[in-house]
Amino acid sequence: MIVNKIIIHELYKPIGTSGAKLSKSKNLLDSTHEDVINLVDELNKRYRRREEKQGIFDKNNATQFHLSFDDFYTEMSDEKFIKFSHRASENLKDRIESIGSAKGGYLVFSLYEDYRQFCSVFIVRDTTGITFKKNKTVDRFDIDKIQHIDFERLAMACRINLELYPSEEKRYLSFIHTKTDELSRYFINWISSTDTVTSEEETKKLLKVLRKIELPSNSENLLSIDRDELIHNAHKHIHANANRMVNLFDLSKNIFGIENYLPDYLYKNHLDLPTEFKAHGATLKHFIKVYAKADNIELTFFPSAVTEGKIKFDENDKNLLIIKSPDLVNQIRTSMNNE
Repeated sequence: MIVNKIIIHELYKPIGTSGAKLSKSKNLLDSTHEDVINLVDELNKRYRRREEKQGIFDKNNATQFHLSFDDFYTEMSDEKFIKFSHRASENLKDRIESIGSAKGGYLVFSLYEDYRQFCSVFIVRDTTGITFKKNKTVDRFDIDKIQHIDFERLAMACRINLELYPSEEKRYLSFIHTKTDELSRYFINWISSTDTVTSEEETKKLLKVLRKIELPSNSENLLSIDRDELIHNAHKHIHANANRMVNLFDLSKNIFGIENYLPDYLYKNHLDLPTEFKAHGATLKHFIKVYAKADNIELTFFPSAVTEGKIKFDENDKNLLIIKSPDLVNQIRTSMNNE
């Protein structure tokens, strides 16, 4: 984790009240300080474990967040970064100050590198905890209340992949939010994102990854499992969910026995896939069977038929497919003779 820039502002807005106050920092934090690096690292880890949506900026509904980020992106200077954080934070304040049920928090703007370069905004809140403090007067330990940042309840956040921005063909923008938090709705409007990816595309990408990902070398249970069986297990796990929701961490734990194995592989290899998405029903069938239809011919087979040599692609003629199956030939002949 390398932190390049970071600045924190406080959006003070008690729930149940109107009006909001923005306490802005005028200068960046020391991005080389160990505490600062640990802060961004913790926030980024929490972000990666949450349900993530992906898309791009909605150019038909450009907001101050989008416009001020664009201004920063052209120069990437400290001054432009501070200005971006100020303008965006002021705009969020204006959006929520008349909403009684909305609650503020700390806005952490950060530019950092974690396998790729991101510009992120994390909205976090503090919570009351307790600690034990020695009371020397009466020689005992007392209970003392303290305020601390609640990392586990990261409210909202967004990340912009600077290596993909501003391509309209790549999902450079991602975000998380808490559906029960009133601020979330205004947070999404503040970013102004449009989702450009369908569940069909996401499901196809997952299948493509499962077909080539290396099996963990330290997992004895997987040594006897071939690729088709691994993909079949993935299909079984996804299909067991009535809504066909795919959580990458749950799926990884189920098929690899290691919760972070699949998400880490995707992250390190720059393969963008939401942490959680709904699988496409028709595409999900390809996890256990290959289906093709053309020229009045329909074929459905398991991928293992290729690995076992029952189905071959002719090396000399790309338009020729060879199927070696006596039982299949007999069935076709019998069917035609009975017509």
